[in-house]
Amino acid sequence: LLANGRLSITQVGAGKLLFKAVDHRLVGLDSAHMAVYQLLGKRNDKGPNDRLLKVSSRLQPHTITKITKELMQRRLIKEVKHVQNKNRKVFMLYDVEPAQEVSGGSWYHDGEFAASWVEQLRQRCQQYLEEHNGR
Repeated sequence: LLANGRLSITQVGAGKLLFKAVDHRLVGLDSAHMAVYQLLGKRNDKGPNDRLLKVSSRLQPHTITKITKELMQRRLIKEVKHVQNKNRKVFMLYDVEPAQEVSGGSWYHDGEFAASWVEQLRQRCQQYLEEHNGR
């Protein structure tokens, strides 16, 4: 299991070892893939863009692109559109919810302003006010 990368060992004290099972999606990743994955884990819900990944990992841009595509195929990371910078996409771990300054919160969906949702909300508010005489 150790040789196949399915088990990791960590020393937790004097003479004590901790054996942990490795996520099956991580099996077979090389050190560059793991470095990028760990960088994304450190950034949490803000998520770095590809330029910051390049600087932090010291890898070439085409290598970063290749690695991020592989990690997205394995559903380890996801790409999220940044609402404040429309041309900027950030990466984060797959199961992490993006911060509101990245995703725009509930007012945005997939990086776009949720106009239809806001219109439905407006109509329901108007309906409520009409039914309750403005109270």
